[in-house]
Amino acid sequence: MEFTFDRDPAHFAEPDRLDITRTDHRHTAFGYGIHFCLGAPLARPDAPIAFAAVLSRFPRLRLTDREPEFKPDITVRCQTSMWVAY
Repeated sequence: MEFTFDRDPAHFAEPDRLDITRTDHRHTAFGYGIHFCLGAPLARPDAPIAFAAVLSRFPRLRLTDREPEFKPDITVRCQTSMWVAY
């Protein structure tokens, strides 16, 4: 089984763009095998609902030009901030 990461430029045209509708992935975000996240089946249908609720409350919400910040970690790329304006 082949996996890609959501930020793989060889697999995605715009790997750094947040696209919650992206469906052409086989990523490891929720783990695999015995490490599979137990909350994944709940998170998958809830995420679009949560994003829709935020965007309906803040319709002018947009990303700023400021670069997101990441936790320094050699095993997991963990974003600690995403700057938005509304």
